[in-house]
Amino acid sequence: MSSIKTIILGTSGASGMIYTIRLINALVSANVSIYWIVSTMGRQVFAHETQNRHLFSCQYHSSKDLKEYLQSIAVINDTNRHLLTEIQPDNFFAGPASGSFIHDGMVVVPCSMKSVAAIANGFSDNLLLRSADVCLKEKRPLILVPRETPFGKIHLKNMLTLADQDVTIIPACPGFYMMPATIIELADFIAARIMDHLKISHNVLERWKQVSGNSKC
Repeated sequence: MSSIKTIILGTSGASGMIYTIRLINALVSANVSIYWIVSTMGRQVFAHETQNRHLFSCQYHSSKDLKEYLQSIAVINDTNRHLLTEIQPDNFFAGPASGSFIHDGMVVVPCSMKSVAAIANGFSDNLLLRSADVCLKEKRPLILVPRETPFGKIHLKNMLTLADQDVTIIPACPGFYMMPATIIELADFIAARIMDHLKISHNVLERWKQVSGNSKC
């Protein structure tokens, strides 16, 4: 078996595409192979939040446009772009749809409340949801990064249901104690926490340290 880790990355239609972008950057920097599933609405929100109107096409004829955009902002490059493979959300013949497809975990970032509800209740009408369902039945690591505020009671119940199934919930709530100076640093805080829970070594952020009773990083 390959020593390169393989991660399934789901991008649903919630706001917060910068978290997806920064996680991809962290994963490829760690030489991790990524199978990227972007939902139909996820693609539209990605286009809106990156202000790239070309990406509004939802026909999924090719993943080239998404990869070209990521390369244009230096998230991937010619050396590591082969690590990122986009899979169409309606392709139930893809590897992640089967429990026999071995990987090292799945992350849905950002994760909409619709996706949270579907995963919590075993509803799988696209490849993103099916892949998450497979993680549950195969007891593989599954991380959801919800981006919603405030949470309603139903949202919280669904997340508790998932937590009871050993799903890791990492809300898109970055910390400020590291004194971030940019939005990218805020997004990297979440990317670093995801990487930690995937047990992937990284240098996304400096680790918090405490010296002589004074809090320092």
